Amino acid sequence: MVRTKHFPRASTPTEAGRRGRGREQRKRRFKPGTVALREIRKFQKSTELLIPSAPFVRLVREITNLYSREVSRWTAEGLVCLQEV
Repeated sequence: MVRTKHFPRASTPTEAGRRGRGREQRKRRFKPGTVALREIRKFQKSTELLIPSAPFVRLVREITNLYSREVSRWTAEGLVCLQEV
C-alpha cells in the first residue's frame, strides 16, 4: 500500500488563540548584576568623558581652594589630563 501525503489542515482560530495574540510581550527581566556588568563593559570601552568639562573644572577649583590657597591656577591640559584619569 502506498501512503498518501498529508497536508496541514487549515485550523480555525479558537477562543484561547484569539485572546493570546492581542497580549503584549512582557519586558525582559535580567538577573541582578547582568545589566550592571554590561554597563561596566560599555563604559570601559568608550573614550568619551562621562562628566562634562565645565562642572568638573569648577569642582577641581573648589577642592583646590579648600586645601591650598596658594595653588589656584591650573593649565587647561592639566585639567583635561586629570579628567581623563
